Amino acid sequence: MKAEHSIWLMPCASEQADLSVWVKRLAPQFGQPAFVPHLTIQGDLETPLEILQAKTAALASSCKVLRWPVQAVQSTENFFRCMYLRFEETQAFKALQDGALAISGTVTGLSPYPHLSLAYGQMQPGQQALLALMEENFLTRPLTFDRLSICRSSKNIPISEWACLQDFPLKPIT
Repeated sequence: MKAEHSIWLMPCASEQADLSVWVKRLAPQFGQPAFVPHLTIQGDLETPLEILQAKTAALASSCKVLRWPVQAVQSTENFFRCMYLRFEETQAFKALQDGALAISGTVTGLSPYPHLSLAYGQMQPGQQALLALMEENFLTRPLTFDRLSICRSSKNIPISEWACLQDFPLKPIT
């Protein structure tokens, strides 16, 4: 079976719209296509879609909406973590990853830490000022994540072909 799905934690609609503006603005500067802003729980999944849907629905129903402050704006040489918002590792994130691991049966594709990428590619000379701009806009800003999404995405699928297939709402904060 080919790895072609991911489980993403998605920002609420208003924050999704704001983050999408930033991703679309940054994408041409890195020579990459824009993508849907998301926080990967686990990618490159080979789990059949029907099983993934049922188990992701159960996982989402067991987790509450997350309101999470941005801890840092960072950059690495990893293509998919070129420029990103870093979040503190929390019990809620660990629970989501443990749930994804129970679904997939493998650690392959688990996010190494909670982050939301703003750009894919490689940082180039002169682009460091973008990190400062992102810090001005996002540092300590809380973002609300309100659903899990199964997406057709993996390192085997071109970014331009990634698509969210189904959303599963998290439990409201009471």
